[in-house]
Amino acid sequence: MYCSLKLKLVKGVGKAETKLGDFDMNADQLIEIIKETIPSAEIRATDLTGGGDHWRLKIVAEEFKGLSMVEQHQLVYRSLGNLMESTIHALSLDTSAPD
Repeated sequence: MYCSLKLKLVKGVGKAETKLGDFDMNADQLIEIIKETIPSAEIRATDLTGGGDHWRLKIVAEEFKGLSMVEQHQLVYRSLGNLMESTIHALSLDTSAPD
């Protein structure tokens, strides 16, 4: 079962400080960053506008087992660190644990 929640620009959730600055991100970079915190994640990343700042992510991960939808999304936001304050302006998440 997938849970979906659309959130825009959540400040102060991230744990990591990134040195990436404000640039256009591609799907591979975004997936790599998330997998540093959620290594088992199977991620499908869709750039919604072609500008690298509006994303839809579908993530299935063992780390989500036993977590509520909100806790799953918080884990994703923590993995993105301050990218939500600079590079990523909109994020749509579908998260779940494997069956």
